[in-house]
Amino acid sequence: MSTAPSPMDLTDVLSMLEERRQEPTEGTQRRFKRFPVRGDARLEPVEPESLDRGCTVLLRDISRGGIGFLCDHAIEPGALFRVQFQADGHEYGAVPITVCFCRLVQDDLYMVGGQFIVEPYIMSMMGVSPAELAGESLGRFDPLDVSDFIDPETELGG
Repeated sequence: MSTAPSPMDLTDVLSMLEERRQEPTEGTQRRFKRFPVRGDARLEPVEPESLDRGCTVLLRDISRGGIGFLCDHAIEPGALFRVQFQADGHEYGAVPITVCFCRLVQDDLYMVGGQFIVEPYIMSMMGVSPAELAGESLGRFDPLDVSDFIDPETELGG
């Protein structure tokens, strides 16, 4: 892997992506409004067998349904992570996501979108039996359920 992009380079990439963003059309309308954000977050794998050791990412946008960020390596769609939001070196919240898409933006820099998911312990507390959850693959994104995500190819003009 080449040297990491500088913070200014990342800001420039985010600005370029914002300029090329297209308004949603009827077929790509999101359920939730997204808000541009800038800041760091830490991705930690949720699945114990994951070979990924986690990484720091630069946040791009957030909505009630998901998050967009830049990462210095490709992440497989369907991967399950916990996003730990950070400010001034302190964690102030964590949310699990399923990666929905990952697209190369420039050398060693990827735009990634993730959908928020419900923690299994919450489902269990709500009455879903652990036996039912055991067979559930929470880390696998349903490609037919893309209502909260605009196609990155369209968004980047590709």
